[in-house]
Amino acid sequence: MEALRMVWRSAGGPGRRLWSGYTALVARNLPFTAMQFPLFEYVRGRVWKHRASGHDAASDAGGATATGQELQKQMQHATVSSEGIKSALVETGLVTGGSAAVSGAIAAFVTTPLDVVKTRMMLAVGDEPPPPSSKHDVASCSKSQRPQEKNVGGFAIAKSIFREKGTRGLFRGATLRASWTAIGSGLYLGSYEVAKIWLKRTEAAEMGS
Repeated sequence: MEALRMVWRSAGGPGRRLWSGYTALVARNLPFTAMQFPLFEYVRGRVWKHRASGHDAASDAGGATATGQELQKQMQHATVSSEGIKSALVETGLVTGGSAAVSGAIAAFVTTPLDVVKTRMMLAVGDEPPPPSSKHDVASCSKSQRPQEKNVGGFAIAKSIFREKGTRGLFRGATLRASWTAIGSGLYLGSYEVAKIWLKRTEAAEMGS
């Protein structure tokens, strides 16, 4: 509430300040998503392909078990044992979660400069003093002391950061951002895929009965 009141009283009014940094937010999220999900599908496909090739080699030697991807297809017909279901769900969660973690971390690291600029633009809202609340304040405030209505774009902020701290400044916090994105992406995409397979299995079992 204190932050909201501060933004409400800031120069320019709440209509503009509450949406400050929105363009930078979009400029960060669009390339992040466009990079993460194709990379996720690529990594996951390569992992499943590697697992399938290892399964084929083991089949030639004898005594191989189905891969998680093969068990997923069998589960839709409700023909897999409870042990096979557990194995498929665990392997699917690990493969999907690991692939999502890798792709999310890479996308987060690459787009960190956009995140830094976005954060600077949003934090700049609180740096501006509130407008004068009375005529006396307006009269006592000299022209040089009054807040300047000046919009600073994302590109100008990026150049300012680069001049101050170089490339390292633009990638400040990249490791931390990549780490928590890897954890978050791995958990939500891994859980989603496991839940989807389990629900398909339940639906197939109900239709079979």
